[in-house]
Amino acid sequence: MASCGGGGGTSAGSGAVNNTSNTVAGDPVVPAGAVTDGVAAAGVTDGVSNASPLVNPKMAFQLVGPSPLTVSGAPVVNFAVVDSSGKHVPGLKLFSATGATDDPACRGSNVTFAIAKFDGLVWQNLISRQRLAANTATQFSVIEGTTDPKPTATITNPATALTDPATRVVGMLEENSADGYYTYRFATDVSKTLLMADAVDQKNMAPGKVANNGNLAVKDGATVHRVALQLCYVDPVTKATVKVNPYLDFTLGADGRGTPLKDTQGALTDVKKVVDRASCNECHKTFAQHGGGRVDPNYCVMCHNPGSKDFNTNNEIDFKLMVHKFHMGRLLKNDYQVASAIAKKTVAGVVTGIIYPQNQKNCVKCHDGSTTAVHKTAQGDNWKTVASKNACFACHDDYKVATSYWQQEHKAFNVVGLSTSDPDSSKDFACQSCHGGQFSLVDTAAKHAIPQWTLGENYQYNILNVTLNPATSTTKRTVTVRYSVSNPKDGSEYDLWDNSKYSYTTVSGSTTTRNFVFGNLSMVVGWNTADYTNEGAMGRPWNSSCTVAPTASPTCDATTGRPTAAALAPASGASAVGLVREGSPTAINALSDSSVVRVGSSNQFELTSTELPDGASGTGVVAFLGAVKVSKTVTIRDPATSYTVPVKNVVSYFALTDAVPVPRRVVVSADKCNTCHGRFLGFSNTTTAAPGFGGHGGNRNDPQACVICHNGNGVLRDASITNGVTTYGTTIHFKSFIHALHKEQADNYPVWPLTKSTSTGAMAGIYTGIKNCGVCHEGDSYKSDKGVQGSSVVYDVGVTNGTAIATSGTGLASIDVTPADNGVISPKASACYSCHTSDGAKSHMITAGGAQFATVTQATLIPAQETCNNCHQAGLQVAPVDKVHGQ
Repeated sequence: MASCGGGGGTSAGSGAVNNTSNTVAGDPVVPAGAVTDGVAAAGVTDGVSNASPLVNPKMAFQLVGPSPLTVSGAPVVNFAVVDSSGKHVPGLKLFSATGATDDPACRGSNVTFAIAKFDGLVWQNLISRQRLAANTATQFSVIEGTTDPKPTATITNPATALTDPATRVVGMLEENSADGYYTYRFATDVSKTLLMADAVDQKNMAPGKVANNGNLAVKDGATVHRVALQLCYVDPVTKATVKVNPYLDFTLGADGRGTPLKDTQGALTDVKKVVDRASCNECHKTFAQHGGGRVDPNYCVMCHNPGSKDFNTNNEIDFKLMVHKFHMGRLLKNDYQVASAIAKKTVAGVVTGIIYPQNQKNCVKCHDGSTTAVHKTAQGDNWKTVASKNACFACHDDYKVATSYWQQEHKAFNVVGLSTSDPDSSKDFACQSCHGGQFSLVDTAAKHAIPQWTLGENYQYNILNVTLNPATSTTKRTVTVRYSVSNPKDGSEYDLWDNSKYSYTTVSGSTTTRNFVFGNLSMVVGWNTADYTNEGAMGRPWNSSCTVAPTASPTCDATTGRPTAAALAPASGASAVGLVREGSPTAINALSDSSVVRVGSSNQFELTSTELPDGASGTGVVAFLGAVKVSKTVTIRDPATSYTVPVKNVVSYFALTDAVPVPRRVVVSADKCNTCHGRFLGFSNTTTAAPGFGGHGGNRNDPQACVICHNGNGVLRDASITNGVTTYGTTIHFKSFIHALHKEQADNYPVWPLTKSTSTGAMAGIYTGIKNCGVCHEGDSYKSDKGVQGSSVVYDVGVTNGTAIATSGTGLASIDVTPADNGVISPKASACYSCHTSDGAKSHMITAGGAQFATVTQATLIPAQETCNNCHQAGLQVAPVDKVHGQ
């Protein structure tokens, strides 16, 4: 993106580091001995409120002196930068001609400054840039906020720049190494009007003009200004690259001296803070734009003001508008991009752009002012109470269309400042008169509530007890599970069998249908937690066919509403002999299975599994899964008659042959997933870009449950046989398919939804690339693959609903019930090959790592033969995984 004018992005600064600071009339006063070894002393203003970076928590940006900045014309700022040991960081520069080689981390530029003014609602930059004098065929003559100009190889200051600021062309940076601080002198005079029309082209930046354009500093002791620093350096102690954007909000007295803004406790504060950098980094990990130096949204807003436009597209780049559009992505009605960054683009009917990985209505993901907020900000609740047209129109971008939702909702109101015929002329105060505040007519928070999430707060699945029943002379081992569904708000338990309380009726013509609220609850039983295989699992009929009123169906008992014996259908996923295919576990309907019984008169229930095979050993698992169906009042705008409400999955472990249960290792947690996917792993559809509510129709939402089915024996039902040649379906081994899904959407990895239409590298803007394993993995789990099962890639293939081996056809399912003879990819290679798919990478895994690619079976696999750790083990010197994938 190019919205900040590139004042610090395309130009770096030079000749600007002196060992002795110069003093000019009007400079801020620095008491003698104000700084010692870069550590704050009596005369040093406390470090800026957001100064500590993630890379180097001890780093501090400190303004020096009781009045650390002055604005008598071009602003002057005294500041200190200290390293991780608390000492002065020497040698910072504005520009270095040899920066690409002697300072590659910062590209030869360590410091860039910006200054802005707060008008009561938004920031307005005091420095603007116009790159082009007139529009061209591909670019636009627009004005955009920018940073203070810096020297380049061709643009430098005259000799009089220090003593005569009026002759200054670019900013100046001076180092006082004895006292451990720097002085920065702006090039831009922000006290006297210079309109863009009067500015000199290519005087300060090339190409283009730089001017304050009439946006001046106000010396009234009340108007708040912000000075910010784009800082990059290599810590002399840790050698880590530090990139931060510390800033200070201040007022100006009549004498031009700045007074930092402080709260009632005397601590530095912000006049407005809607979004915290930490919120961005939950998904972006290391949020960075414009070459990587701009890392804080509270710095971004200084240039991304209302009125600023992108010279490449003429699109508005006001921060709230631009960011909302990029997070709306392909759900926008109209195309939007800034420079080469595309939110949505339509070419010949093909739509590309961003697919936001969760529900856009989850406003608190980015800004939250509630008492329970993880990254609370003072104005984090502005989205509820301080509506603005740019924020609203960003997502409701068809607001000019007469039939649009926005037009339909607003045309009936006669509000001062609101215009439906010319919406762009509407005023923010008109929005706020109805949306937000004490007399709000429309509750913005309620409008953005996600019903499935809200309703889901009323349900909780509980596994109360798991009992392993020993084998007898006539039966094998079974598992009995006691469970309930409760309301976590009051602890009460729902009666799963009382249709009158928890059912609803929908009417379509003359047909009345009763849907069971708890009809798709399931209990799955699998083994072994070291690596699930579920080999030998037995299926049982899935007793959930009572979807009509009991008295109207001959297959449903009119008293209980449960299926009669005659209604039992063949087991889902089971062959004729009852063995479950494809590594799936035993799945039992928790509402209507024939084994379900009520515990006494309570609302707790028990069910008993099918018989476990003799070979089931180690530790087993029981998982309680399924979504709840909840009725909904029909409205004009939202005509849905019901919601499928996801409820958090729960798992419980029991010992088969282990002395005590050994829980499954936690590699990826639901909390990690939900950091980006919202709740319940609500990933978005990559075909429609619509937000989802969890896997398998909202039924699956915890990796600890997902891995029970997504094991090394599982495959997609997409095999084909042509002329006797079998093309096998794709493994659904969790580590393999999840890595592939997140790697490159353009790979068209054949997992739901099958069609991908985003560009290669679409994930690069999120997480700083897919190699950042720590975004998903818990702790050090990515450093060592502890799997012992391979990923099936060769197996028995048959028709989708029978047992006979097919001779031809497509979309064929596995009929494999004996996975021990499946050809597999060895465990470590399976994880690596999911991303590193080239022939060269595969050859390396085989020749250097001892990997197997379908040359062994699950039964003959010896995981220890893989020698990947000889080179890639964390801490080693040859491409250790923690160095390559730990960013």
